[in-house]
Amino acid sequence: MNLKSTGLLIMVMIMVGSCKKNNSLPTVKLNNQEIECSQNTCIVSNYNEQGDLISTGKVRKENRKFRINKWRFIKPQYDSIVEYMDVDNRSYVNQFWIINRHNDTLFEKSNFFEYNLKDSINVDQPARFQFYLNSKFYNSSDVEVILPYDTDKLNDDFSNISKIRTDTFPSLDNDGIPHPEIPEEVPTDRLVDFILTYETPGNKKIRGALIEYYYNEDSIRIERRLYFDKSIYVKPIEEW
Repeated sequence: MNLKSTGLLIMVMIMVGSCKKNNSLPTVKLNNQEIECSQNTCIVSNYNEQGDLISTGKVRKENRKFRINKWRFIKPQYDSIVEYMDVDNRSYVNQFWIINRHNDTLFEKSNFFEYNLKDSINVDQPARFQFYLNSKFYNSSDVEVILPYDTDKLNDDFSNISKIRTDTFPSLDNDGIPHPEIPEEVPTDRLVDFILTYETPGNKKIRGALIEYYYNEDSIRIERRLYFDKSIYVKPIEEW
């Protein structure tokens, strides 16, 4: 082995050793794409011919077509923030936000929800949960929330959510209960409000889906699901 090749080998060994130590790989540039990987994921940045960034986000390292978490897509007039989730072993478009150049969210072109739940609640005490669909995907629709009776039986990718036992919480517009306390201007067809009580303390998962749905002229139900995966802590009595 000559001196030149020996030097090259040492450089490669140093790079590999450094990557292992930092648990990441060096940034790779291919055509109009830049890829920076860690142990399980990669950050991908795509550029146009002029060198301007047009999209960026995370992918799985073993499958760089599988988008995860939030991606940003950059257009001349607006940006799109798209949340991807692993649903049924596919990269699922969950929520998305359209944001103009004034940094305002365009609600009529977006589709996302908010939730209201505490980080911690007391064991054996009623706890209130609220889900609100900020931006509809369909024009005339209603919403409901489905939760598994046993969260541990729900697959990580939600693939069996239609096969296990679940509970359904309808919107306030469709729960059959009068709500005189709610102002008329509140869109109750977007709001789900319910109570849960946990009988055992510890960290708990709140996993399920907010479903927006309507029935077409043939009485066929059309729906879009927004999945969620949240955590709360149920305090034992001695921590109250």
